Amino acid sequence: MQIIVFTLGDKYYALDTHNVKEISVNMDSSYIPKAPNWVEGLLNLRGNVIPLINLFKLLDLDGRLCYNNVIIVEFNQDDMGLMVSDVIKVVDISEEDIQDSSIILLDGKIINLLDIERLISEKWGI
Repeated sequence: MQIIVFTLGDKYYALDTHNVKEISVNMDSSYIPKAPNWVEGLLNLRGNVIPLINLFKLLDLDGRLCYNNVIIVEFNQDDMGLMVSDVIKVVDISEEDIQDSSIILLDGKIINLLDIERLISEKWGI
């Protein structure tokens, strides 16, 4: 399994790369009135309009962060951007490396492996 490791503030997280399409620098977005607080806005990605998701708010974390990267993922055949502080690396791991509660210990760091499909489905009620 290949994962992309990134930070939100001083915490480490990872996503399975099977739905990751690309990594970009932070982009300007357009505000969406009455959208959930975790939907930051809309991005124009080479002529395609996609939602920009504030992952920090989606995870119900407190505080404010600096966002340097956007991870573009495919979800239900649509693209969306995930705001993250910094992308650290892409690495191959085995299923045995994943501990209970989707925790990975890598390079002395505790990394929470996120199931982005489940998170978005729960928040959107899909």
